[in-house]
Amino acid sequence: MLPWGEGLVRDTILLLRPQDEEIRAQRFLDVDYVLVEILWGEIHSREHKQVSVSNLTKDANALLRSRGEFREQSAEEVGWKLKHLNIPKHTDTSGRQVLLDHDMSRRVHRLAQTYDLPRSQHLRDSCSDCVAPKSSVAE
Repeated sequence: MLPWGEGLVRDTILLLRPQDEEIRAQRFLDVDYVLVEILWGEIHSREHKQVSVSNLTKDANALLRSRGEFREQSAEEVGWKLKHLNIPKHTDTSGRQVLLDHDMSRRVHRLAQTYDLPRSQHLRDSCSDCVAPKSSVAE
């Protein structure tokens, strides 16, 4: 690298850091980001085989409220967000559900990577999708 190149790179990083922090702060309040974060935690908890859209809605609203967002999401809005994220739902006697199977785990892990969720937040050594090498989002 040229001698002036190192200073230019450092200055550029310092210049762009506030914008990066602003983008991360906005993403922290993004409903899509929050849904992926919640699903990632649900997959790793292995307590349930599925999660209802109504419970996802309650959890998302609670997490968003804890972060300073006061606009409530409806279950219908969350359903549309899940569709946008390509997260399939099925209907059973208790309502709309998201299955937490292996395909969903891979999908949520790719979304977590896309949204740049902190890996340390939910990283599990026992999770094959966590320990697998990073793969392309386009898979």
